[in-house]
Amino acid sequence: MRPSSGRRAPVPVPGSEFIVPAQTVVPAVSQAADNTFLPIEASFEINRGRIRVDPGTYATNVRGVFACGDFVTGPTTLIESAGHGKKCAYAIDRYLSGRSTVEVDANVRIVSSSRHEMPERYDALPRQHVPMVQLSARMPSIDPTVNFTTPVELGYDATAAVAESTRCLMCNYNIWFDPFRCVLCGACADVCPEGVIHMVDVNQLKTEGLLPEIEEAYGWTDGAAMILDEERCIRCALCVKRCPFDAITMERFELQEISSDGRLYKESYRDAQLAGTPGVAGGA
Repeated sequence: MRPSSGRRAPVPVPGSEFIVPAQTVVPAVSQAADNTFLPIEASFEINRGRIRVDPGTYATNVRGVFACGDFVTGPTTLIESAGHGKKCAYAIDRYLSGRSTVEVDANVRIVSSSRHEMPERYDALPRQHVPMVQLSARMPSIDPTVNFTTPVELGYDATAAVAESTRCLMCNYNIWFDPFRCVLCGACADVCPEGVIHMVDVNQLKTEGLLPEIEEAYGWTDGAAMILDEERCIRCALCVKRCPFDAITMERFELQEISSDGRLYKESYRDAQLAGTPGVAGGA
């Protein structure tokens, strides 16, 4: 403990040092980029300790050299770095195939599904914990090098992986109420197992300002609004099936990035299914 702050402090253990043989070591501690390996004669453009790249192609000022991730942006999250690497890989593919710069436009696609079905017992399946090596087997040797390379997490087998993915609540689906069909019967609120749908008096809503969706209903004697808690909704679609006037649908929002040459560079929902599809980046 540090007496001044009361926080824990690392304490060196004499004799605990060990060496891990390696041919290449890549520092990834999110402190600062190590630019010392860059050849001076190449004259890379450096900005505040980070290499400068074209934001559209990830190309440096040195022909044929690309860069991405923390080396370019500075400390970020793992997800951002992975996304950066994927986009950079597409840019390198364009460069190696000799194609000119390709512009990629984002497009949001909305798909309605009135017959949305969730897997059986998806809301009751227990969490599948990742199998791990027994504690006694994690340090099988007195040699620190052996212990350092001993795996701890064994990963899912096929059955557990499918069971865990079945628990997904499909949050890219959203409930949509059609105000022109809804008759405010309240059947959806009655059937909801999580109690996340509420029919409330429009004049009792407490908001920071007027809601444009129900602006015309303010002041009505019998005006009502349907309120849905998206964070607690489990996408069971019982409300969709119960509605007598088909006023409720499940809508899936998909983000696509399609280049001007017709290649699909990202699709949020079916990305895994599209792997290997001819004409799709990364496919045949």
